[in-house]
Amino acid sequence: MILAPVFNTQELIAKIGVVKTNMAAGLERGLVKGGGLLYNESRRFCPVMTGTLKASARVEKKGSGLTTDVIVSYGSKNDEKVQYAVYVHQDMEKAHGWRFNTKHADRIANAHTPEQRKYYFNRKPEEQAKFLERPAREQKDAILNIIAEEVKK
Repeated sequence: MILAPVFNTQELIAKIGVVKTNMAAGLERGLVKGGGLLYNESRRFCPVMTGTLKASARVEKKGSGLTTDVIVSYGSKNDEKVQYAVYVHQDMEKAHGWRFNTKHADRIANAHTPEQRKYYFNRKPEEQAKFLERPAREQKDAILNIIAEEVKK
């Protein structure tokens, strides 16, 4: 019997290590890019009265490679904005966007003083509660595709 080595085991192990490293880097890039997409999409739906909530949006990356976590969030851990963000996101009874414009059409039309216009102005129609959850669901496939493309690189 004659045995011929088909490959060098050490060479194969080295190549697997390179593939794992490249895959980990691609996963990290893809998660960050996917988080960026979710950040941008969620800001489109974020209700705006003063702009503070929308301005509090951020994307955080924790870890690296195969242990990367990317978090898109609103509010700040250091103040009450975090509670406000949760309240606005979860309250389905509140009128946002086109519902606000319809509900308060008379007040918006009659807002003449700066104090009145501070609260009663036309909102963007797409503003709503679930401003982070909705785009996460709707963009799920796009985010997964971004991650997959980065891993393939």
